[in-house]
Amino acid sequence: MINTMVTVQLSIIITICCGCILRKENILNESSINTLSKLVNKLILPINIFCSCILSFSYEHIQDIITMVLLGILVEVILYIVMQKVPCHNMNTDRKNITQYALVISNGGLIGIPLINGLYGEYGVLLANMFLIATRILLQYLGNGIFGKKARNRHIKACICESAGIIAVILGMICSFCKISIPKFLFDPLNQISNCLSPLALLLVGGMLYRNIKISSKAEGIHILKLVIVKQCIIPVTVGICLWKMPISVECKMIAVLLMGMSLSSAVAMFAGEYGGDYLFASKAVAISTVTCAFTLLGVAWFAGILL
Repeated sequence: MINTMVTVQLSIIITICCGCILRKENILNESSINTLSKLVNKLILPINIFCSCILSFSYEHIQDIITMVLLGILVEVILYIVMQKVPCHNMNTDRKNITQYALVISNGGLIGIPLINGLYGEYGVLLANMFLIATRILLQYLGNGIFGKKARNRHIKACICESAGIIAVILGMICSFCKISIPKFLFDPLNQISNCLSPLALLLVGGMLYRNIKISSKAEGIHILKLVIVKQCIIPVTVGICLWKMPISVECKMIAVLLMGMSLSSAVAMFAGEYGGDYLFASKAVAISTVTCAFTLLGVAWFAGILL
């Protein structure tokens, strides 16, 4: 497990580094990164989700699928409750908002899916997407609620309808349950687009990371360090301990723990910028979290491998 993890992580790091080089050479600039981000999140990621549902679904796996959906909802609800109790006495409003959002929403889509695909294949991707349903709903709902203070004015159904990822899950599961056959001339190009997710998403992450790691003060560095430790170490370890004796498959447990140990979501910087928050601090936190995740995730995987 650890050997495979190291191999997958190294390939992820190399691809992210290529993204940094492209940004340094101005092949990727601010405009192209925004365009690539929309392409990945609005087209390639939903297609990847849809294809994973079609390729990996089996009635034999229905118990695992339902388990991952319920587990994802349970974990996110608990994190949402805990988030509101986080002591933020010494933080300004901007950093409090960033901290609360970052603790709930991880980068499971852009970095988590490539990792799970390398470790568990298409079936692992299906289970990961089931687990991330609650995260994808909360990503938009909490982003507008925390940063834009619009949570009371937005119904959660609207966030589901606006999420291309959730729509892809619904369509994919309908086709799988109803045994609707997708014509080869249509499915083949969709599957080819789906296979572009890992390299493009990681290049995008690398482009977003470049020039965002410089810390301006000791207090800022300590704040980010605490955030990284809680998000990437304490939360996944706690989830692993809670799942230890639960009667579900080891594969489901491992995927859940690994996804909870992912870096901070780039969406935190996106929402901070959209609503006039501390975009620079959020960008630095995401950048440092992504870099350190390569190492913390190995520790989390080692711990979960022994425990589970």
